[in-house]
This record gives sequence, C-alpha cells and structure tokens, in this order.
Amino acid sequence: MIFLLLFKKPEIDSYKINMLTNFGLLILPFIFALTYPEIGKLTGILASLLGLAVIYILPSMVHLKVKYLEWKNPTLAYGINKNMYEIFTNKELGSVTSPQIGVPDETRAEAKLKSKPAW
Repeated sequence: MIFLLLFKKPEIDSYKINMLTNFGLLILPFIFALTYPEIGKLTGILASLLGLAVIYILPSMVHLKVKYLEWKNPTLAYGINKNMYEIFTNKELGSVTSPQIGVPDETRAEAKLKSKPAW
C-alpha cells in the first residue's frame, strides 16, 4: 500500500526495497520514542486532538459537503443518495484523468419529479 501511495506502483520490485522502505518509515518514530522521555504526554495530547477531529469536526464537514452538493447540484445529490450514479473515465485519450461522476437519464427524470418547487 505504501508503494501505491508513494510511487503509483501496486507491485513491489524486490524484497530488499520493501524492507528498506519499512525500516525507513519505522526508524524515525522509534528514535523519537527513545530520546523523548515524556512520550506518553505527547501521545495523549495527539490522541485527544485526533479524537476531537473524528468525533466533532469530521461529521460536521461531511454534513456541510452533502448540503453543499444538494444546493449546487441537486440531481447528482439525489443520484448519490439513492446509489444510482455512474463513474466515467476517459481511457480513449490514454492519459490519466480524474474519473467523472454522472447520473443516468432515468435518475434525472426521477429527481425532477421529486424536486421541490423553489417558492
């Protein structure tokens, strides 16, 4: 997984590269834990801040993102809510592009019937 994130390659070239990458990623926290005597305080503060983010901040941000999508593109929001969407990629060009999300025509018609009037 590390190679996929760092080098965009799902496979590992050799066992030696795999071990060096794992060692490189683990040595810095190990040295920090050996040299810093109050590592318990630091991990406690870090855990409390991450807990705050996961419990309060992340759900609020997800809710605001959903509301923004409902306001900006209600048809797409309806399709995502009903799990009726399609993902399109542009493989004909041979370039790596971001996949685009779209809603089938049946879902568009259904969303128009369910939409509320603006007044």
